[in-house]
Amino acid sequence: MVFSPTKRQSQEFARAVRQADKAIGMPLKRISENQSEVEWENGSRLMSMPDRQTGVVGFTPTLIVIDEASRVSDLLYMSVRPMLALGAELLVTSTPFGKRGWFFDIWDSEGRGAKDRLKNFAWWKVTAESCPRITAEFLAEELAEIGPRWFKQEWLCDFSDTVGSVFSKSVIDRAFTGDFEPLFGGG
Repeated sequence: MVFSPTKRQSQEFARAVRQADKAIGMPLKRISENQSEVEWENGSRLMSMPDRQTGVVGFTPTLIVIDEASRVSDLLYMSVRPMLALGAELLVTSTPFGKRGWFFDIWDSEGRGAKDRLKNFAWWKVTAESCPRITAEFLAEELAEIGPRWFKQEWLCDFSDTVGSVFSKSVIDRAFTGDFEPLFGGG
């Protein structure tokens, strides 16, 4: 099962799978397919669905992929977690999209605790600079065009504070401490 932020993206994911299958010579015959699903003669299936919690519970896939995970809702993520109970693997891919949501929580060692994160996830950070298909000239143009905040988020995998936030995440985190006396008396 593959989940993407929108229906259009989920259909594009299924299309890419069909193209890859064709490129390798279609070793297994497809017995059915549509814009969001493919089923092969050996019983394997791909179901590519948008970010909607309704209608996703009750499946028992062997692999769950969440594409553009930083843009998929917390509700969907929590709804697919029970599918892991019978041994399904979870693969999430994304660029950052602000210091918010479940995807950020997985990466945020202070918010989630590095020990918990290491136990449940393996992660890789691949920036545009390490991709040989993207030139330094293009990246320089991007930096000039979209500015450092968006550039760092999109091309360097930097979790920036959410656009429009009044306070930064670090200011909010510092507000949650027990190291002060109550402002008002009482017990």
